[in-house]
Amino acid sequence: MRKNQIRLKKNNSRRFPNNSILKNLIFIVGIIVGSVQPSSALDAQDHYIRGNEYLYNHQYSEAILEYKSALKLNPYYKSAYLNLGKAYQAKRLFKDATASYKKAISLDENYVEAYINLARCYELQNLLSRAKINLEKAIRLDPVNPEAHFYLANVLYKNNKIKNSIDEYLQTTKIDPTYFQAYLKLGSIYLKDFEDDKNAIYYFNLAKKTNPRNETSYLKLGELYFQKGLFNKAISEYKKAVELNPTNPVALTKYGLLYLTIGEYKNALPIFKKLIELTPANSLAHYTLGIIYEKSGMFDDALNEFETTLSLDTNDEVALFREEQIILEFNRLAVDSPLRKKDSEKHLISAENYLQEGFLTLATFEFKKSILLDPQNPNTRLALAKLYELIGRKQLAIDELIKVVELTPTNLEAKDRLERLYFEDETSLVKKEKIDQIPVSEIDLVVCAYPSNPIHFEMEEITLRILRSILNQFPHITLTEGGLILNDEKEIIDVGRKLKAEFALALKINETEQRIDINAELIDLKTVKKILKTQLPVRGKDKLIKALTFLAEKVINTIPTQGVIMRLADDKVIINLGKIHGLKPDQILEVWKREGELDPFTQRIKKPESIGKIKVVAVEPEISKALIITPMTLKFIGINDVVKLP
Repeated sequence: MRKNQIRLKKNNSRRFPNNSILKNLIFIVGIIVGSVQPSSALDAQDHYIRGNEYLYNHQYSEAILEYKSALKLNPYYKSAYLNLGKAYQAKRLFKDATASYKKAISLDENYVEAYINLARCYELQNLLSRAKINLEKAIRLDPVNPEAHFYLANVLYKNNKIKNSIDEYLQTTKIDPTYFQAYLKLGSIYLKDFEDDKNAIYYFNLAKKTNPRNETSYLKLGELYFQKGLFNKAISEYKKAVELNPTNPVALTKYGLLYLTIGEYKNALPIFKKLIELTPANSLAHYTLGIIYEKSGMFDDALNEFETTLSLDTNDEVALFREEQIILEFNRLAVDSPLRKKDSEKHLISAENYLQEGFLTLATFEFKKSILLDPQNPNTRLALAKLYELIGRKQLAIDELIKVVELTPTNLEAKDRLERLYFEDETSLVKKEKIDQIPVSEIDLVVCAYPSNPIHFEMEEITLRILRSILNQFPHITLTEGGLILNDEKEIIDVGRKLKAEFALALKINETEQRIDINAELIDLKTVKKILKTQLPVRGKDKLIKALTFLAEKVINTIPTQGVIMRLADDKVIINLGKIHGLKPDQILEVWKREGELDPFTQRIKKPESIGKIKVVAVEPEISKALIITPMTLKFIGINDVVKLP
């Protein structure tokens, strides 16, 4: 034994000539193994705990740093990888989140929570098949994991596998009867996808029973009762939601809007005041409070709220419309007031910009708005007169120029333009034929909207009013009645026919803070065919007015142009169609007998029928002369016969 020890010592001496160095190395290694490793393990756990605190408080960047520190000290810390993925995912850094979850799974292939979170990460990226695979893995590992079934149900629903998703939500509640969110999802599916109010109410009530301290189920029930017109029940649910969470802006908004909708402005007022206390920069809350004041007859307070709305969101066209409505319709401010001047200047700048861009319809609308607010500004009127000349509306140009000269008698440009237009007017077909009045277009249009759920209260009414103002600029159509909000297509057709309109324009308005979507259908009320279907998504500044202008132009280009015979002399006729209707010299038009006239031979109401053709020989802005080119037409043609573009 002794000899072996001596031999070993000699061998070591050959490897390490300096025995003192060996002793020092052994001492250092002992310190590292005995002291440093346990200390590092504790530090990693400390970083992990701090990271969790940051994650809980939504301080994701700080959480990421702490988890990374933990992993640097302990690269096998699977929980740190899992929570690092959650922090990345919260910052929408999906690539990093995916890598972290996969690392956690590589350390533990049975890590159910990592599979679930990886699936959620894929779901957020709309990678639904990958999400489904990982959730199914989690369920194979843990068949009674309620979260795995719940998130699988979400993925199936997004994949439009609605019945399968219901099965998974039910399985979730079977495993965990207290799984509140699953009941909410079931209620929402039955309400939205099946329009099954009974089952929706059943599951929302189960959610309420499961978690009576959470306001969400009360809000869902309140909204359902609101849509059904059960206002007392809706009030009860919304009231409870607000009691449970008095600082929930969604609950306050819905509760206040319900009172506003049913006209209980006194009850709505304190709710929106409270909402503004909690969220003073909430422009929509100020807008809605403005409406409450307006409907309560408190116009000065309403103006203040609309001004505040516009200071918070300068692009809020609807708030600007409400503000100007109070000024113009309720005559709340003098013509020379600073607010009227300021709003008029806004519209003038917009009009000039649209004119430069070639948007003539938009420019006309904005010039007219500017003049309504500041009618004594001769420069705006002169600009509008020039625009009317450009688009061929000479009489309207003359009217504006007369007002310019009245406001500024020394304005030589206005006088020169007026004299030239007067001369052209004196030599026109209207004067030659001694026509006192040109009849309006023969096309009657009714404009309607379906009820929607926009972010601005009364958005549908305001949209219809603006659209009607734009459509009134076109001579091609006559608008019947006011804008109507109707429930379905059948109701629109019935109402349109009762109003004796020929066409109905039906809108659905979808509004978000970033964009407006106008879905429109133009219906021929005789044939009940949709002759135009269009969707207009518009973002950015002036999105509503742009969407409605583009829509108006599409409608005008779709509706057939038709007029009437105004004057008849031998084989020549005067018709109430001209350049502004798109007529050109040498164009061929059809002449039709009007529907509804009594046939003198059969004593029956005539059906509309084509009786011949005419050729345009002279075109003026609102009137034209044409020559009959089908000989038999001379026997049948008469005053008020209909003229159509073929």
